[in-house]
Amino acid sequence: MARLLRSINRSIENYKKKPFLTHSHTDASNFRLRDAINKPEELIDYCHEIGLSGVVITDHETLSSHVKAHKYVEENKERLGDFKLGFGNEIYLVDKEDTMEKKSLNQKISFHHFILIAKSQKGYEGLKKLSSKAWYNSFFYRGMERVPTYKDELMSLMQEYQGEIIACTACVGGELPQSLISYHDKPTPENKKRVHDFIVWLKGVFGEDLYFELQPSKNRDQLVANEMMLKVSEAYNVKCIVSTDAHYLNKKYAPAHKIYLTASEGEREVDEFYATTYVMGYEELLEYFDEELLDVLVDNTNEIRSKLGTITFAQETKVPKAHIPKYEMSQLFVPHYMEYEYIRKYAESRYDIDRYYLHLIAEGMVAKKQDLNKENLSRINTELDELYHITENLGQPLSSYFVLSKDVVDLMWQVSLVGVSRGSACCFYLNYLLDIVQLNPIKFNLPHWRFLSKERPELPDIDLDSEGSKRHEIIQITKDHYGEENVLNMGTFTTEGTRSTVLTSCRGLGIDKDIAHNIANLIPTRKGGIWSLHECFYGNPKEGTKPAKEFCREVDKYEGLKEAMLSIEGLISGRGQHASGVIIFPDGYIKQNAMMKTTSGLPITQFDAEDSIYMGGLKLDYLSINALDRIRTALDLLLEHGKIEWQGSLRATYNKYFHPDVLEMESPKMFDLLFKGHVLNAFQFETAVGQQALTKINPRSFDELCAGNSLMRLSTDGEQPLDKYVRFKNNIQDWYEEMKTAGLNEEEIKILEEHLLDRYGICDTQEGLMLLAMDERIAGFSLTQANKFRKAVAKANQKLIEDQRIKFYEGGEKTGARKVFLDYVWNKELKPQFGYSFSLPHIAGYTMILMIEMNICHRYGAIYWKTACLSVNAGMIGETEKGTKYGAIAKAVGDMKGDILNPDINLSNKEFTPLEEENKILFGLKPIAGLGTDAIEKIIEHRPYKSFGDFFKKIVDPGLISEAKVVSLIKAGCFDSFYPNRRLLMIDFVKAITPKKEKLTMVQLPTIIHLADKQRFGTELEVYKFRNKLFGRNKVPMTREIEQEFMDFLQAYPYQVDYEFKDGKLCVDQKTFDKAYKEIIEPLRMWVTSPEAAEQFNKIKMKEFWAKHCQGTIEAWEMETLLFYSKKHELDYMPLHNYFNIANFNDLPSNPVITGYKKNRRGNDVPQYKIDVIAGTVVEKNKQKSLVHVLTQDAGVVTVRYSKGQFAHYDKKVVRVHGKEKEVLDPSWFERGSKLVLVGFRRGEEFVLRTTGTQFKHSTMKIKGYDSEKLYLQMAKVAE
Repeated sequence: MARLLRSINRSIENYKKKPFLTHSHTDASNFRLRDAINKPEELIDYCHEIGLSGVVITDHETLSSHVKAHKYVEENKERLGDFKLGFGNEIYLVDKEDTMEKKSLNQKISFHHFILIAKSQKGYEGLKKLSSKAWYNSFFYRGMERVPTYKDELMSLMQEYQGEIIACTACVGGELPQSLISYHDKPTPENKKRVHDFIVWLKGVFGEDLYFELQPSKNRDQLVANEMMLKVSEAYNVKCIVSTDAHYLNKKYAPAHKIYLTASEGEREVDEFYATTYVMGYEELLEYFDEELLDVLVDNTNEIRSKLGTITFAQETKVPKAHIPKYEMSQLFVPHYMEYEYIRKYAESRYDIDRYYLHLIAEGMVAKKQDLNKENLSRINTELDELYHITENLGQPLSSYFVLSKDVVDLMWQVSLVGVSRGSACCFYLNYLLDIVQLNPIKFNLPHWRFLSKERPELPDIDLDSEGSKRHEIIQITKDHYGEENVLNMGTFTTEGTRSTVLTSCRGLGIDKDIAHNIANLIPTRKGGIWSLHECFYGNPKEGTKPAKEFCREVDKYEGLKEAMLSIEGLISGRGQHASGVIIFPDGYIKQNAMMKTTSGLPITQFDAEDSIYMGGLKLDYLSINALDRIRTALDLLLEHGKIEWQGSLRATYNKYFHPDVLEMESPKMFDLLFKGHVLNAFQFETAVGQQALTKINPRSFDELCAGNSLMRLSTDGEQPLDKYVRFKNNIQDWYEEMKTAGLNEEEIKILEEHLLDRYGICDTQEGLMLLAMDERIAGFSLTQANKFRKAVAKANQKLIEDQRIKFYEGGEKTGARKVFLDYVWNKELKPQFGYSFSLPHIAGYTMILMIEMNICHRYGAIYWKTACLSVNAGMIGETEKGTKYGAIAKAVGDMKGDILNPDINLSNKEFTPLEEENKILFGLKPIAGLGTDAIEKIIEHRPYKSFGDFFKKIVDPGLISEAKVVSLIKAGCFDSFYPNRRLLMIDFVKAITPKKEKLTMVQLPTIIHLADKQRFGTELEVYKFRNKLFGRNKVPMTREIEQEFMDFLQAYPYQVDYEFKDGKLCVDQKTFDKAYKEIIEPLRMWVTSPEAAEQFNKIKMKEFWAKHCQGTIEAWEMETLLFYSKKHELDYMPLHNYFNIANFNDLPSNPVITGYKKNRRGNDVPQYKIDVIAGTVVEKNKQKSLVHVLTQDAGVVTVRYSKGQFAHYDKKVVRVHGKEKEVLDPSWFERGSKLVLVGFRRGEEFVLRTTGTQFKHSTMKIKGYDSEKLYLQMAKVAE
């Protein structure tokens, strides 16, 4: 103990006047509420820069930033020197019984702040337990998410961690400061006892590791707390420290911090409370504390510093032990033990899991009817060889990982389809035998070393695909199987991206949200995403981009906006679950992580993916793809319609009909279906680029499909790899001519034939690249070196690629390869991949999913597949919580117009229904806009309906669904089988539901006042209007004019009306006025109560309902409810051809026609294109890609490409702000239902806007209306 005290004293002496900051926040504190704008790295650097001896990160109930901060300090040890980083947590300490009681009574609960700091590795484990428990306790209360630590739980846990955790009383929001303030203001015995009891309790729990925290402030409460804290510290022998509760770095960042906080909804304490919550050095602290006192406080902070031991986070990844059931070892491989060394070694392994793994391999051989031939046995032996040596290197049996993966796949199959394969896992034959993947790599010539090799000993990474709609169920099954404490979804941190930063900053400054969105729309984009704000303001010399002038010009209109944006961009702003990552822990998550929850209550890791893996977590990726949802939906439809038979389980049914081992792979008719577009949503080929690739290649085999899947992603200067592939495929001699022209000799040509002849001379995959580089006759790379080359290309890192180029030529020199040969391989075969390339196993697995889709269409009829696609696209299956995807369904249905029938009130299901005999799809009820799930269930429940009257009686009369929803059903054509004329039906319905007033009162007069006879009731109407000025809801302030009007009233009518003047203003007695009023307007009242007036009122109410709900043509009704036109397009009625020569998009050449050239400013020839005009109705927009999808008259849905600036211009909602009121001058032109005339040319599957060389001044014109001969166009957006 004496030695420890001497060490502490010596440490304190070394850091005189160098505060140790024990209470600080990073942006991880923003998980639940906007709080801090410090990033961990910046906080550490600034504390070091101003001379602090260290800093403890104490975010609000989270440990999430600790690993990143720790790694940053470790990476900068030399620069930071002895700067100390501590790890703490600011908890919310409450009494459980008091909290529960107040919660039940809906009373205010004070969630008191309290600081805990880990002294040691064990102490940090305690923090993880406490924080996880707090999140377990979390609940929402009065609109706020609360994460309490209960005192009894803290006290219980501290029995194990006494002496391992330091406690500080935190800011003025802590219980002790609050109790001291209460005692100061009201020195009652009760308040004194509250202070005493709490301090005694704290000392009992934390002993010598308790400190009272003072803070610099001019806030009255904090000053009182400081004063009182000093007094009780002496009385109870507890040391005081100083800290600043740093939420931002220094005064310069105060405005940005204020803007960030005020961007949240609701009132926030900003100015006074946060005025001093930033990092301060000793000199700045002197402005708030006496020097003698400050020295003591600073020394005490360094006493805490000296108590902090080393805490580490890095751990080796541990594979959880897989469950081994009772089994009898298969004897299948026994006759081959002597010939195959590693099969024998696994049979004789000291690890139980190795022997069980070999048993599962043997069972897989039998189940999959694999021959025990040399090829298969050699492959098994080779792969076991790799695993054996990696196991030896890692010190844990790798077989455990594969048994675990098999278990997980088996669990997934209980509720979901599992993908064929993803990534390189399908390169391992053993994975196929264990049914982890469905592709046999021997059959598809996939190299095992692409997945695992003893040259790079590391844990494998198997990604698993499932149906998106079943992901939650899969994870729950996993938790049930392995235990809730051993499985967590991986947490992610939401950050303020470029666009969200603009919106947040504008909100904080009170800038109108429409103006904010307009500013955000001006952010430029590039391939792969939008610019950062730094690039917007300052440009990017590396990318050759200059500042975004228009964006900067708009931002500069608002003082402080730019500074706020730059401070806020990139901050953590929330938390969520990883899209696919799940961690399975061997012994509970506390040893390697901590738990928190999403806002929806899902338990997740407190550390993100990178940090969780750093701490030893074994990450499994539960990925999902919509293609599996579509295949599952098709499978269910085929079962429902008797096309296939249930085999006892989902997996068995899939294996019988859709497993890659049983698929039709070569049928020309099947490939025709794909080429002609009957395989809707063809996986990996859904985009315009994918469709172009199919058109160009016209694939006739699985290999050619794989090539197309890869080649469409490659891009080079000059002839594109896809076009070259097609050219070589059509005439392979072109490839040989290219090689000969390049100077290659016969031997070199034969070498390339070995590698590329089956790909028509094109190297299109990462594995092809590796094999060429590894060939001993080319560059002779080792597997490790080739893998580095592959990674450099995959990252598109030009510096790394240049390094590999040098090594490639050096290797070629050693192998004796001619330079001309190396040049050809590098420039013609490898270089096209340097922008982007796919791996062969990934392509094979994902292309096989397309083969399943093609088989469904080919074997059972495309109508089932189309129906499945529509159901998933509409949001009825898949990610159902996101609701109906109207934009997606509009595009899909718009392209299938001839295949879709309007919904039917008796026949339509919730989803789309295939009608095989008619070869049509019956529209579902859920995709009808504005209907809703509850209404659909009521409709289905009360079927059948004999007529519309029967429907009215069963559904409308009892009020089971709203009148507006019935309007939607009529508009959609649901009753066409009963009542083909929708408009007449709508009129009858509106008549039926409009309340019939038989007699009105004066209350209804405003509705019909315009119909009153002005000559007959002129006097009465004037008096009626005058009374409304004096009394009632619509009375107006008294003016001289109204006073005069009243005096005129008194002269005109001989009635006694009392009045007086108060403070110079006329006050009329309502009782005496109304007595006169009633007599005067009696003739008007008699008319109002007449049957004639009631009839007029009822007509008006019908018209009002019609105007609100029923306006428009039948076609407009269909666009509103179904997002497609069943018969005629709205544009069919418009005299478009009187004004424009409207083209059919499908008839336009896929490549723009060059009509000439024009010199640009630099003197270069710029091609001029033939310009055409198309027209259509907007069904969806994509802001991210600046695309608009319009439904045309003849060509279905056409994708229109805008430049970023064009899109922002036309999408802008032009508003005029009048105080709190806002007037919309011109809405976005891309709202669904807008009808546009567009000028430009076709490029592939997109329409590109252009007016050059035409009489048109605008590329986009909005149709406002029409009559028989005229078309009313808005040529330009309304100016602000």
